[in-house]
Amino acid sequence: MPPIRRLLALSAPLLLLACVPPAPEIPTVPLPEADACGASALQNLVGQPFSALAAMTFAGPMRLIRPDMAVTMDYSPERLNIFMNSADIIDSVSCG
Repeated sequence: MPPIRRLLALSAPLLLLACVPPAPEIPTVPLPEADACGASALQNLVGQPFSALAAMTFAGPMRLIRPDMAVTMDYSPERLNIFMNSADIIDSVSCG
């Protein structure tokens, strides 16, 4: 094979590669705030009995989660989750 044909044969894939359009930009989705539900301000509830919640009001959605309770797995950053143990003591407070 003459050198010019060899050069054309080797450069053809590179020329075809130049015709490929660039990949589209993927839009970025802003991440929700880590504390959108205000859980960090309520960490003082951990270790308190369930009765500590009686006089409280919450600005957004809230759910109490007890052991062996069925809950949905959907993530809602504005929802406050309060986890209780079997003795009705608050174990943790988080968003989701």
